[in-house]
Amino acid sequence: MKKNISHKQKGFTLIETLLALFILTLSITGPVYIASVAFRNTIDSRDNITAQYLAEEVVEVIRNKRDKISLSNNIVNWLSDIEGCTITTPCHMVSNLNTYTFYQCPNGCPNISFNPSGSSVYGDSGVANTSKFIREFYIENEAVVDGQILSYKLVVNMRWSDKGRDKIYSLTERLYKIDYKQFFYPDSN
Repeated sequence: MKKNISHKQKGFTLIETLLALFILTLSITGPVYIASVAFRNTIDSRDNITAQYLAEEVVEVIRNKRDKISLSNNIVNWLSDIEGCTITTPCHMVSNLNTYTFYQCPNGCPNISFNPSGSSVYGDSGVANTSKFIREFYIENEAVVDGQILSYKLVVNMRWSDKGRDKIYSLTERLYKIDYKQFFYPDSN
């Protein structure tokens, strides 16, 4: 008498298990990679926006200085404390409450410091908390007509290093020599 022996498989073979693990790994790797790229882009965007705001601050401070002196009745050169800021000798700016001071940095400008609890929020070189950003700016004569300077070119460079990659953000602004007081005090001419 013959016995009918049938072997039914129960469970997975080693190859089926390895194939299932491979497919699972592929399905997880894609979203993890996309998330890591998105996280990296978020950090890059944050740094670029920070650099933009820090560069725009220099432009606004210098423009405000020009407008304030132009509106006063004092004849003062509004570039007097930043005239030495050239492409060969850039300057950096330190803020102390509402006062801004400009310093030349012939050997390279220092990193911007950060002290939210003190009187100087950032820019103070005496503070131990330094950021990764270096802010430098310079001014060039741009439009000269008959020996008179009509406009200046202000260039602000923000530099930082991120994971071994040096990055730079540059902002250029044209500042025109305008005598605003003639519009508000027409009899002063």
